[in-house]
Amino acid sequence: MPDSMLSVIIVPVIKDKAGNINSKDNYRPIALASIISKVVEIIMLDRMEVHLLTQPNQFGFKTKHGTDQCIFAIKELVNKYKINDSCVYTCFLDASKAFDRVNHSKLFQKTLRAWYS
Repeated sequence: MPDSMLSVIIVPVIKDKAGNINSKDNYRPIALASIISKVVEIIMLDRMEVHLLTQPNQFGFKTKHGTDQCIFAIKELVNKYKINDSCVYTCFLDASKAFDRVNHSKLFQKTLRAWYS
């Protein structure tokens, strides 16, 4: 692909307008790409989607899935344990700040190794 299709402009977008606008942690980067690169991306995703495998319990970034289904699954699971008079322990992790600090190439390699081992 030509460089013009691969180049993006990074624009900072404020997360919390009521927060400290002088703090770098209050901004997230948005990559603005060309229209033609977005069209190519949509075409490639459409053609490759059947080959992309995910786990059945993955809710985010998956067609026809959303957080409402995840919330429903958690509620049903908690209710099941409560009906059986059992304890329920949960842990929620907000990894939103970690996303931009993760080496995605290494993460992808480790995920593939775990997937195929």
